Amino acid sequence: MPGGGNVLVLEHALSSTAKFHDRVINKYYSYYLHLNSIAALSEGDVVSKGTEIGTMGQTGETSFTHLHFETRLVGYCSYQFQFANNRQASPTSSCNTGFDPHVHPYLFVGGVASGPKYLYEVEPMEGFEYAVRYNATRGHMDMDVIRTSLGDVHIGTRHNVNINTIEALDDLHNITPWMALRPGYLVSTTEDTYTYELHFRSAPTFVEVYDIYGNGIRASMTADPGSQTSSTTTEAANEAAEGTASAGEARRGGWLALFVLVGLST
Repeated sequence: MPGGGNVLVLEHALSSTAKFHDRVINKYYSYYLHLNSIAALSEGDVVSKGTEIGTMGQTGETSFTHLHFETRLVGYCSYQFQFANNRQASPTSSCNTGFDPHVHPYLFVGGVASGPKYLYEVEPMEGFEYAVRYNATRGHMDMDVIRTSLGDVHIGTRHNVNINTIEALDDLHNITPWMALRPGYLVSTTEDTYTYELHFRSAPTFVEVYDIYGNGIRASMTADPGSQTSSTTTEAANEAAEGTASAGEARRGGWLALFVLVGLST
């Protein structure tokens, strides 16, 4: 894994099957990056809960000691890797999935995917006509689909995202010709909420934001988009957004006592 330094990957069995991007899943992968050392393990070894598998470090492209932890569903190859290597999506491939396999660790290690979500109007950046801020709890961190009257964006599949180079793949400011994304400051010690701002070059008549559970929130604008009081926010129905996990199906699928080591890299 480029930049990850010493990386260890574990495969975990789910206690029940679920669906993610129309794929049936019965396992997920956990990634541990920048390790200083890795235990004496080989690919295919079974490890028990509580076993020390490595020590935190500063290997790879990082400037401080920490653990970069990820969970991924269905496939183990990031969308960046698939794009950079011109991989074609296959319904049976564990790498060439055609979507980003990253999911929020709260799906499996606890944490509440509930609480308030808000969309409210903020001052747009220069060159933009309208902007809203998405404010939510950490459990809703996986923003997957944005629907507006101007068009839709699917974060997990990069559908309708400007993509021409690997550098442009995650260029949030130029994610579409009509919208820019501006993430708020977020670190591991950030408290209960986080924010994302959506800036539009022309004002939409509505904005909807969905997480990977299919839960959404909607803001409808009046005919006067310049009014700071023109937005009304309602909780959208839990409609399953295209390309998202079935609501709650994979959530906290249950840690099993045994995990299988599927990969090591340095």
